[in-house]
Amino acid sequence: MFSDDDDVEMHDGQAADPQQKWLDASLKRKQLDHRKKQIDSEIKLVGQQLGEATQTERRKQEVFALRCILNRNEEVKADIRRDFADGIRQLDETDADEESFVPTVELRDYDHLARSLPVFCVSSKAYQKLEGRLRRDRPIETFSKSADTEIPDLQAHCLDLTVCQRKASCQAFLNGLEQLINSLSLLCSSKRSSGTLLCEEQKKADRVFLESRLDILQQNLENLAGDIMDEIADVTQSNISDKFGLAASQPCNKAGDALAGWNRSRKDSPEALAWNTYRAICRRQGVYKHHNWNDQLAQPMIGVLRKSWERAFSKSIPKIFAQFGEFSSSYMATFHEDVDAPISTRSIASDISEQLKAQVETYQTSLKELATSGKKIFENTQKAAYRSFVPIIAAELEEAYDDCGSATGQGVLLRMKDIMTRRVGEGREEIFRKSTTHVQNELRDSLESAKDLMVTGVDKIFQKISCDYKNAFAQSQTAEEEALDRELRNLLQNVTMFKVPASSS
Repeated sequence: MFSDDDDVEMHDGQAADPQQKWLDASLKRKQLDHRKKQIDSEIKLVGQQLGEATQTERRKQEVFALRCILNRNEEVKADIRRDFADGIRQLDETDADEESFVPTVELRDYDHLARSLPVFCVSSKAYQKLEGRLRRDRPIETFSKSADTEIPDLQAHCLDLTVCQRKASCQAFLNGLEQLINSLSLLCSSKRSSGTLLCEEQKKADRVFLESRLDILQQNLENLAGDIMDEIADVTQSNISDKFGLAASQPCNKAGDALAGWNRSRKDSPEALAWNTYRAICRRQGVYKHHNWNDQLAQPMIGVLRKSWERAFSKSIPKIFAQFGEFSSSYMATFHEDVDAPISTRSIASDISEQLKAQVETYQTSLKELATSGKKIFENTQKAAYRSFVPIIAAELEEAYDDCGSATGQGVLLRMKDIMTRRVGEGREEIFRKSTTHVQNELRDSLESAKDLMVTGVDKIFQKISCDYKNAFAQSQTAEEEALDRELRNLLQNVTMFKVPASSS
């Protein structure tokens, strides 16, 4: 039998068992929550580490890819420069004199030529993306800086190409401004005091002396300008014009070979032109894909002229213009030495001699700038003339090209070949003669333009020289002239940085 006490204990055990279970479950839940937090923390830490590792890996991949691109670009640049130098070497060897040619002796420094060739491997899309454009495109993963795309380097190079021209223009302007200021200053400083007035005989002697020296200078400069233009005419005649006969006959002899290549039958050669390719070339005036019939006809003529053309326009003519600058500067210095002594001893304004000496330097610079302008005329003309052989040939063949392009029907290929054979085979002498005549006329026009420029420029510079030195030899002035000089001196002092010396006031 169960007693009442046993019944109470049984009920207590039954009540305690669920409570214990609840306590155990609560404790276990807390432990699991704690463990979960630890695991979440570890997962978060590992996630961060994984993200950092991923970013590091991505950066390494980008650096690696960028390094591959840059190394590839360097290899490409080296290959381009090497191919460029090799091409120039082959042209030099082709044009070299067979009797004096030595294979072991290089005709020029080809390594320096290769290094001096600017080559840029640009990534325009990456540059635009990095500069904030192309916002809808996906981000650029490889390039992180605009400088890596080489677009800034190319832009800087393009600006550098204009530096010399802009610098020369600015220097010419400043030189002209200095001449003007010096001339005005000489005009203000040229009057003499009453104590240094010369007798009429001495005045006349001074004028005669100055005029004689000016006449000598003018004659020297005019003769020099005429001599260099005659020398340039001789250079172009001997190197270019005299070779036009051979240059025109050479392509005439080889035009038949070119024509035979165009008109090959597909039965004889698998590389022969199909009828539709033949017509496509004609409809595009001789130029289609890798075909250029006009250039093919002109190359024998250009090959004859290439070496002498370079000799004339890259070496001889620039050297002649440089000699003009040297000789004209020497004539100017000699003239100043001859007339400086009378000015220094008889002029009360001691600074006039120094002002004239400074002015001589500006005139020497102007004469050199004049020579540079003449040289540029030939540089621009010879480039256009050298490139005009092919367009002239294309213009002469235009009618034949049009007839071939409009041909249709049965036997169209044979008719097109017949048209080109008649035009090139029968009219080749006229075609090449017109081409050389056109180039010769362009060179003759450039020679006349340069001659007019040199003669006019020399005359303008001489007139300025004459005016300055006549002012330096000027005698005392009237009251009106002195008042005008005072007003001019005040103007120079107020509006320029050039101060008129006090001794001239």
